[in-house]
Amino acid sequence: MRKIFFFLFTFLSITTFSQTKKDTLTDKKSHLESYLEQEKSKPLSENGQFFIFDISVPFRGNETYGEIDENGNRSDYWFLPDGIGAKFGYGIHFSEWIGLSLNTGFDVVAQQKLFSVPIYASIVLTPRINDDVSLLFQYGFGKSFAIGRGNLSGYYNKFRIGLGGDIIIFADVSVNGFGVRDIEDTGSISLGLTIPVFN
Repeated sequence: MRKIFFFLFTFLSITTFSQTKKDTLTDKKSHLESYLEQEKSKPLSENGQFFIFDISVPFRGNETYGEIDENGNRSDYWFLPDGIGAKFGYGIHFSEWIGLSLNTGFDVVAQQKLFSVPIYASIVLTPRINDDVSLLFQYGFGKSFAIGRGNLSGYYNKFRIGLGGDIIIFADVSVNGFGVRDIEDTGSISLGLTIPVFN
């Protein structure tokens, strides 16, 4: 009788132990599957829209650097502000760090006596350094139209790099594929602020 009791006790213990282990493994698998589902990237149809606004100031080299004017003032600045520019863009983003946009705005460059309106597409990369700071890389290509100069127009190229959070400080280079006066390809080197807004 003792042998039968001992055998039943051992059999039930093993069965119970095995069932608990099986449930544990099932729970772990379920947790892993849940985690992987959360990590999956959104399909294109679920990705959002974004807007990007910026304002910039083009700079030119100071041709009178180091000289002293008739009032005795020395010119101590290597670069001088030379106009103003503003842009607006709308596009789609595949995450909050990569997007495609269509953009327009205006550029005023005083020394070149140029007012132009670019229309261009761009790819915008804003990879995060940490929770508060992102890098900005933008390349744009399109067409630029000179206002007040007949039908003068040409290609438009923009290269931009920046750093910041909700407001990003950037430097950019833009080139117009047309000449004004003795300048074959007009354009500018600018510093500015941009605000990307993701929906």
